[in-house]
Amino acid sequence: MVPHVLGVGYAYNEYEVTAGRWKEFEIEFDYADNIKQAAAMLSFKEYICVAICSDVIPQDDLDILRQKRAVPIIVVSILVLLNIYIPIIILW
Repeated sequence: MVPHVLGVGYAYNEYEVTAGRWKEFEIEFDYADNIKQAAAMLSFKEYICVAICSDVIPQDDLDILRQKRAVPIIVVSILVLLNIYIPIIILW
């Protein structure tokens, strides 16, 4: 079974690049439009972690995810993503 990561807060134009990066490690990247959708997805599928792209995460949103499943949550700043994507775009 291929492991999956659930992404929240990514722009649609970042999805393909992000999914491609995870695929390099043989990990599938699923995308949720918002926290409520992510919580629903956690109810139906096993994820190795949730990757949230945001500079600010309300505690209530974290609690919603934690109530569905105990899974590591990684918070990635949008500025960090820009530093990661710029070299990829240049090479692309």
